[in-house]
Amino acid sequence: MTIVDPPYFHEIIGRLRADGAAVHHFALCASRDTLLNRLKRRGDGRDSWPARQIERCIKGLSHECFQTHIDTDHMTTEQVVEQIAALSAVPLVPDRRGKLGRARDRILTQIKHIRFF
Repeated sequence: MTIVDPPYFHEIIGRLRADGAAVHHFALCASRDTLLNRLKRRGDGRDSWPARQIERCIKGLSHECFQTHIDTDHMTTEQVVEQIAALSAVPLVPDRRGKLGRARDRILTQIKHIRFF
């Protein structure tokens, strides 16, 4: 979930932590160009609603409450997962899908994010 508003962050994450939940929060960051390229690959143009939110999100994530930033500009999804797992001390189960299985799952996920309207 993307949370970039500090009061919402404190309301949601603060409440979870106050209730005893162990919450690890990571801000996945990338340059504006990288974000626009990623949006383009999923079918969102430069003038789409997600593209218009980029500056607001970059600004929001600069707040001190979003302190664990992960620069994803040059990382694969697998590398991001591995870094989050390492920072959270969570062991990962080996991915046994194989190259074709991973490619199929990635394509299916991309198709689900295409906007047709």
